[in-house]
Amino acid sequence: MSEETKQFKLVIPLEMKRWLAIQAAKNMRSQNAEILIAIRERMERIEREEKEKGEATA
Repeated sequence: MSEETKQFKLVIPLEMKRWLAIQAAKNMRSQNAEILIAIRERMERIEREEKEKGEATA
């Protein structure tokens, strides 16, 4: 893996953990990969919104 990584403990409600397990199985990914994809999608959405907001005020 070319990126640096950092391991940390994540505490989530059981309901969310169950949902995560189901989604990961449906998508044939690990639960870790499912979390990373969700975070990446949110990061990209927020960056896009901030860029659009900046363009609107320019």
